[in-house]
Amino acid sequence: MVNYVEKITRNAKTRKGKILAAWSIFFLVLGFSVIIFMAILQEKGFLISGILTVIAIGGFLVCDLLCLIFAVLAHPYLIALQARKTDRIYDECELTKLFMTNKDTLEKRLQKLGFKYTKEGYYKKKQSSFSFFKSHICYYVRMIDDFDIENAIQRESNRFNSGKKNETNVCFLLFIYMEQIDGVNRETVKEYSKGSITKEKTWNVKNTIIPILMDKNLDVGYFLDIKRGNNNTIYSYGCKLVKRVCVKSFSLKYNLENKAVKIWNKFIFENSK
Repeated sequence: MVNYVEKITRNAKTRKGKILAAWSIFFLVLGFSVIIFMAILQEKGFLISGILTVIAIGGFLVCDLLCLIFAVLAHPYLIALQARKTDRIYDECELTKLFMTNKDTLEKRLQKLGFKYTKEGYYKKKQSSFSFFKSHICYYVRMIDDFDIENAIQRESNRFNSGKKNETNVCFLLFIYMEQIDGVNRETVKEYSKGSITKEKTWNVKNTIIPILMDKNLDVGYFLDIKRGNNNTIYSYGCKLVKRVCVKSFSLKYNLENKAVKIWNKFIFENSK
C-alpha cells in the first residue's frame, strides 16, 4: 500500500518550503513597516509629500503581493511538513484492541443507537454535532468478509466515495472480517488510517474512512484511535462510535461476562427452589 505521506512528500523539499515561508513573512512585515514608518514621521511633524505617500502605499502593496506569492509557493511544502509531522506521531502509536466484535452483536448495537440499514448495504445515521465547526456528522457503517485487506479497503473506499460525492462531514466505518490476522494486515490498517488522519489535518477534507480489522475466530478487532487534542475532527467522532459499539477493554469484557454469569446463576438458583 502506498503511504499517503510518502505520496505527497516524495518531491517536496521541506527546507525549500521553510525558506519560502520565511520570505513570505519578511515581505509581510516589511510592507506594514513602511506604512507604520510613514505614520510615525507624520506624527513627529515631518512634512510628507504626495509622492512619498504614493511610494509608501505602492511599497506596501508590492510587499503584500510578494508575501502572497511566496506563501502560495510555500504552501505545498508546508503541507508536506505537516503531513510528515503527523505521520511520525502516529508511527509510534499501537492499534487499539477491541473485544466482543462479532457481526450480530455489532448490528444489534447499531440498531439500538438508531442506525438504519440502507439498500446500498450500509448502516446509516445522521447525528447533530456539538462542535462549532461541524453542525452534524453523517455515519455510514459497513461490515464485510474478505481475505485481502488492502484490496478490500481500496475497493470499498472507491465504492463509497463514488456514491457520496455531495455529502459533507461523512464518516465511513469499514469493519473487515478475516479468518486470520497477521502483522501485515495490522500494518495496512494503520497506514491507511494514518492517511485518513493526515488528509483531514492537512487538507481539511469533508469525509474520512476508518478501517477496522476484525478477527472472526478470536472475536477481537483492531483500529487506530485518534490522539487527544483532535476532538473536532471527523475521524475523532468515528473513533468515539467505534468504542461505543465495541468493547475496547479486556477488563470491561471480563466484567460484562462476569455479570452475565452472576445473573444466570441467580436465575438457576431461584428456579431450582
